[in-house]
Amino acid sequence: MLGGYVAAQLAPVRPMLHSMVSGVLVLMASIAGVMTTWNAMPSPGPRWYGLALAAIALPCVWVGAKVHERVRPRG
Repeated sequence: MLGGYVAAQLAPVRPMLHSMVSGVLVLMASIAGVMTTWNAMPSPGPRWYGLALAAIALPCVWVGAKVHERVRPRG
C-alpha cells in the first residue's frame, strides 16, 4: 500500500494510473518469482507466499492510491 501511495504522490498527473502501473510491475515480478521457485529443491519457502503476493499486489496499490486521494484531493 505504501508503494501505491508513494507512486500517486510522485505522479505529476493521473496518480491512480501511476499507482496501478507500479502494481502491475509488482504483479509481474511476483509471478516471475513463483515460476522460478515452484520446483526448486530445497524449497525457498511455502508456495502460497508467492501466490498470495501476486494476488494482493493490485488491490494493495489501489488502496494506497485511494488513501492519497483522500489525503490530497484534486482541485
